[in-house]
Amino acid sequence: MTSFISALAALEQALTTSATFLRTNTPEKVTYRYATASQARTAEQSVGKWLSSDQSGMPPRLDDATLRMEIYRLGRKNSDMQAYRAVWASTSIELIETALPPLRQGRIAIPLAMSRSLIERSAAAELLIRKTSPILERPCPTMRDEFRSSLEAGEFVSIALYGMRINWGLLAKADFENLSSKSTGYKPSEYELDLTAKQILTAVDCLDKRVPGTRISYDVLCEFLHPNVGD
Repeated sequence: MTSFISALAALEQALTTSATFLRTNTPEKVTYRYATASQARTAEQSVGKWLSSDQSGMPPRLDDATLRMEIYRLGRKNSDMQAYRAVWASTSIELIETALPPLRQGRIAIPLAMSRSLIERSAAAELLIRKTSPILERPCPTMRDEFRSSLEAGEFVSIALYGMRINWGLLAKADFENLSSKSTGYKPSEYELDLTAKQILTAVDCLDKRVPGTRISYDVLCEFLHPNVGD
């Protein structure tokens, strides 16, 4: 019992320290010029066809409006890197603040649920860092190289920020009682970025390499959250 109580105290301290760090090191506002999906579709398709033919840089023939949308899109990708930090931090702080009151009262169901979610979010962030760091840190001697690096890194950031497995546009207009789970799945459009969310266990295993014991801790928390074992 003594070791259990001390473990709860250690968890409380870790969560409190994490929340303080996130509040101190997170940008308060992220702004950028937004291009809607319909506005950017022509640019997305033009660049998609251009790059799929193994070409680099901007397509040579774009009208001014399409080119402007593509520039906005690149600006948004760069801003998304800041936006991901802000969204990740604010959500993590919310999870921590939800976990702390019951934890201090000795009730563990909510803290365990929140801790599992925090592991998932930390793992997703670690995987994003591993994927984008080699791209963002490599030399870019020409504007063409910078353009390609921005596109490559931007894809990973966009998936991390907007990734989904559900067609949210369909759900917004649908009657849940008359839908099947198969019909609501997200399907990417041709020449547009595939925003299919990735399997979180891949990210958890990646984080386990940096913080040994992460995967087994995650598996234990899953046991408490799912009806795999008796209460």
